[in-house]
Amino acid sequence: MFQGFDEYMNLVLDEAEEVSVKKKSRKPLGRILLKGDNITLMMNTGK
Repeated sequence: MFQGFDEYMNLVLDEAEEVSVKKKSRKPLGRILLKGDNITLMMNTGK
């Protein structure tokens, strides 16, 4: 769930998960701060 952002595109996400397509696994991360310069892909998994 998207919580907020700033001018550098740093994002605060709640209920975040790390999804591995190769391993077919999900790792719950909880609330995170995602630095804008490290974002390569974000997607809504429909959960």
